Amino acid sequence: MEVLSRKSLLAWLILLQLAENETDSQTLTKAIPNELSLFSSTSSLKTQVNNLLISLELKNYVTKFFYGRSPLFSLTAKGESFLKQPLNSWQMTLERQMISLERMLEACLNLQPPSKKINLNHDESLFLAQNVQSKPVLSSLSLIELEERKKQLGPKEHSISLVELQKVFKKTYGWICSSPTFNQYMMTLIEENYLQLDWQTEKNNHKVRVVAIDEKGEEAIPDLSSNAEKKLHTTLTLFQEVQDLFQRIRAKRLSLHSKWN
Repeated sequence: MEVLSRKSLLAWLILLQLAENETDSQTLTKAIPNELSLFSSTSSLKTQVNNLLISLELKNYVTKFFYGRSPLFSLTAKGESFLKQPLNSWQMTLERQMISLERMLEACLNLQPPSKKINLNHDESLFLAQNVQSKPVLSSLSLIELEERKKQLGPKEHSISLVELQKVFKKTYGWICSSPTFNQYMMTLIEENYLQLDWQTEKNNHKVRVVAIDEKGEEAIPDLSSNAEKKLHTTLTLFQEVQDLFQRIRAKRLSLHSKWN
């Protein structure tokens, strides 16, 4: 089963278009943004569509033929079968990712960690990580989580290692971000004097980097959260559009199934 990602969704959209009509790559590139605004009509999309058509042809999901000089593509029986497979799984995955987005949005609106947590595995979080604008959201949520730790543990005890802070994101929001990317964003917050960086010695005498929120970081939370809130609303709207498309396709199939049975 294909994991939901931007690439697998785009390949699925290509097959969906070909289920309606045989067509060429240029027409596909123009049609896909009309189906989902998640994909904008750019030269990058054109390249992605062309590369995916090659891949889909190798898998025997599509077949290429020529009408004059123009190569056209049509859906094979194998491609039609694949088109039906991931829909239920992707819908469930997307629902959980939208809950994660709602948890992030709740934190940004209330300026405190969400009342409920959600934990996604790597496959479940892939599409989420590909579409959330990481920097503003991670920056805001990091400061919110650290401010809450400061309230709970006190100014001198709330320091946390970058590794443990990343685990907090995983357990609270289902967010799985690569360590280099996460550390890069944290270093930006340190450079802006929103966070204090220190070294802490663990029981095995191993030293780890720990961070604590600074007064300037606490003051920055409302503005950063407002910016993150806008990004999250945009992503939620795009995800709802994908979910609506999945529901329309399912409803159409159920209607056809009832008609023939």
